Amino acid sequence: MNFPAHWFSAPILLAANLLCLLLFAAALRPALPALRQHGRAALAGLMLAALCWSLRAAPAGGLLEGISYHLLGVCLLSLMAGIPAAFCLLSLLMLPYVWLWQGAENLPVAGLQVLAGIVPPLLCAALARHLVRKLPRNLFVYIFVNGFFAAAAGVLLSGAAAGLLLYGAGVFPLPILQGSVLPVFFLIAWGEAFLTGLLTAIFIALAPQLITTFSDADYLRPKPRQIWK
Repeated sequence: MNFPAHWFSAPILLAANLLCLLLFAAALRPALPALRQHGRAALAGLMLAALCWSLRAAPAGGLLEGISYHLLGVCLLSLMAGIPAAFCLLSLLMLPYVWLWQGAENLPVAGLQVLAGIVPPLLCAALARHLVRKLPRNLFVYIFVNGFFAAAAGVLLSGAAAGLLLYGAGVFPLPILQGSVLPVFFLIAWGEAFLTGLLTAIFIALAPQLITTFSDADYLRPKPRQIWK
């Protein structure tokens, strides 16, 4: 979700931007080796994320004017480049995105949009990665948990974070958030899950080198047949 900067006070915007800078500095060190090693996959994932962000829908007027919704592509990029690299790339992408679609006057809100739109899906991606390590090495499990489940959960958690920000800032009362703002995320979650899961499956089948978190040796290595146990 995107929202204008004037909905929030200057201290909140400043605190969000400082927090994003600290997170970026922490993520940059592990992100650089991944970007050097998997630069092609990272670039492809970043282009897909930019395409997702460009598929925007926004109310033309009324009470919700100023809000816009879009797909995220965050979980897919995390599968292609790793979580630290995904955070760094998408944080950098947020600045030209806000300038292009919302105007230079809204650049101070970039930090809040990173915290609400990028961090929650990455947390879901990290949780999904943790769950997959504990589950059987099955290709369906990898695609479903890392692709469908993580992507859908990431959108819903992002919607909850955006709702808390808007409610805490007094932008919308709770009934408007529950009835008009947040239900859209349930629809977006289905599209995000389908797109992420589908592209993950296609890349694994046709270009597994683009999904750098996937290992052929773990999931596609033939198991020895055992006749006697």
